[in-house]
Amino acid sequence: MQLRIEYDTTIKDVQREFNAFYPYLKIEFFENSYPEDNPGQKSRRISGNKVVAEISKFNASGRIDMDGKRTVSQLENEFREAFGLPVQVFRKSGNLWIETTLTDNWTLDKQNSEGEFLNQQSPKSFEERVEDGMIDAE
Repeated sequence: MQLRIEYDTTIKDVQREFNAFYPYLKIEFFENSYPEDNPGQKSRRISGNKVVAEISKFNASGRIDMDGKRTVSQLENEFREAFGLPVQVFRKSGNLWIETTLTDNWTLDKQNSEGEFLNQQSPKSFEERVEDGMIDAE
């Protein structure tokens, strides 16, 4: 699976295509290196309307390998090396998107599967918990 980035590709286009491959993951782009890479340095997300050529420090076109066997850190490093773009992958957890910084050594497939699992777990209602014996009915 290759993500093709052209001169006129927007950040939103990249995000949309990435999310089509991995529906429980999203990718965010930052102006500076991600804060965990440089503690004390503030970083801002780049607007989805920006064109990659406007913000890339290197080439304005190329390909990113999004094979599910690659780790998150490999993907993030490839964006840095190929385009000079700091990126961070996030995983869906209910209504939240959580950073994958503690699990960057997981593959994209594993991250996406974990997101899918977390989103299948719907909280039970009070009545369902009483029925299951999780809460005493008084």
